Parts: sequence; C-alpha cells; structure tokens
Amino acid sequence: MQASRKNCLLVCTRPNNIEPLSDSITDPHFTDAKSLYDYSMALNDARFDETYKYIIYEDNGPWSVRFTSWYVPGLLYRNEGNDLDNAKEAIVNILANQLTDNFTAPWYGTFKLSPDGEHI
Repeated sequence: MQASRKNCLLVCTRPNNIEPLSDSITDPHFTDAKSLYDYSMALNDARFDETYKYIIYEDNGPWSVRFTSWYVPGLLYRNEGNDLDNAKEAIVNILANQLTDNFTAPWYGTFKLSPDGEHI
C-alpha cells in the first residue's frame, strides 16, 4: 500500500512497505493526541506573557526559554488569532538566548534557561 501525503500516523510493517495507521480523526490514537495537545495548549496559553512573548515560569528568571520553545510548535499548528505573530516573536526571543559568545565553551550553541538568567 502506498503511503498517502495526508497527515497521518505511519507504521512500518516491512522495510520499504509503509502504510497509514489511520486517516481518520475519529481514530482513538488521534483523539488521544488531540486531547493532550488541547490540554497542553490551554495550560501554556494561560502562562504566555503577551508583552514579552515568553512562557512565565521561573527557570532561573521569570520566564522560560525552554518552555517557550516547546509552546511555539503548538502555536504554529493551531494558527488562530495572534498565534502566528506570537510564534514569530517567540522564535526571535528564543534565538536571542542562544549562547554563541565563546566558541570554546562546552555550552556553546545551547540556550539560556531564562532571558534574565546567568550564562551557564
């Protein structure tokens, strides 16, 4: 069976033989994942700082770069209201927290936990 280009879960039954697990949004696997997504987004929507475009969570500072980075794909997937603009601004903020000052440091290329936090 040829794999479709639709958004679906895939199962490899044999090498070079990929078939869709489900194309239906009524499939229990999809509805469970959607339920978890909706719950996660509701939690993070309540913690998203509209002014600074970070998730409010004290992670060596008042905001969390890590949790914001986890929230961005959800915003892009949902794409309602200001989601796209919030995701773009959050991505800019996340990238601004990448540690790129000292190439020889072991943490080079990683990210600060919070924009107000100390370098590692």
